[in-house]
Amino acid sequence: QRTKYFADLTILKEQLHQQHRAFQEGRPFQSHFPSHFDPMKYDEDELRDAMVQEKVAAAEEKLLGKVWASEKAAAAAREKMRGYHLLLTRTQAHSDRREARVDKGLGALR
Repeated sequence: QRTKYFADLTILKEQLHQQHRAFQEGRPFQSHFPSHFDPMKYDEDELRDAMVQEKVAAAEEKLLGKVWASEKAAAAAREKMRGYHLLLTRTQAHSDRREARVDKGLGALR
């Protein structure tokens, strides 16, 4: 209903613009598609509800976009942490092997 309301308003506005231009140019105006806009046939509450619904949908879409971006960033952070954990595990294992070799070398010197 809201779409029809604004379509009717747009047609009426265009007719008024054409009429104004015709009078400025000194020629008679005859509408090709006469519009009989009646604002009483549009329920104000319905229009307001439709507008609220559109705004809620837009806000929901924006919020879902932010949630998706946050989830994507969290997944990237988890993947980075896995990489750091793997690197730390390898470094620790390398350090343990090196320490064992040093201990073995010191034991042979004693």
